[in-house]
Amino acid sequence: MPPWYFFDDGDIGLGPVRVPAEDRGIVEKSVADEVYAQLTADYPKSSLNWVHHAAWEVPRVIPFADLNMKNRAHWRATHEPERVADFTAKIKKRVAAGKTQLKKPAVVVFEPGKPNQGIIIDGHHRALGAEGAGEVGVLAWPGHVHEAGGPWMELHDLQFTRASGSTPHAGQDNAEDQVNGYNDNAEDQI
Repeated sequence: MPPWYFFDDGDIGLGPVRVPAEDRGIVEKSVADEVYAQLTADYPKSSLNWVHHAAWEVPRVIPFADLNMKNRAHWRATHEPERVADFTAKIKKRVAAGKTQLKKPAVVVFEPGKPNQGIIIDGHHRALGAEGAGEVGVLAWPGHVHEAGGPWMELHDLQFTRASGSTPHAGQDNAEDQVNGYNDNAEDQI
């Protein structure tokens, strides 16, 4: 079980609730460590140094109105309707069962002076799936960075892509790192 988890808060609307590590008998990682660990499944570690310099919150549903989705026509997810439909179906099923939308939250960055323009760094398929499921937003790790236009803006271009039968390239900083090999299991953990 990850160091954080959610419980059903009934109808009081608390959303995700962090349970203290001491109540679970484990040593808790920082939220930045958790975001970093999630992202290493899909991106080269060398592209993630900025993660530990952002201020992260525990996952919460971020309303679509607070996300910058104006360039969605350029997202890979927009051109993969079958994958988005799979996410939509999974999200509907989880929500109908009283569970959170996703096991793997999206990652959203908020730049200074733009509180209602969160940038989806990772989780475009999940966001479109949540939208298709009729949700008001997407479950995500919200991160607050100290400058505009940092390395997070280029991160999605470095995401491992789906390629059957590909193997990691030798000499990279992460055994799973490869530009043409995508970790299917990471995205499908919803």
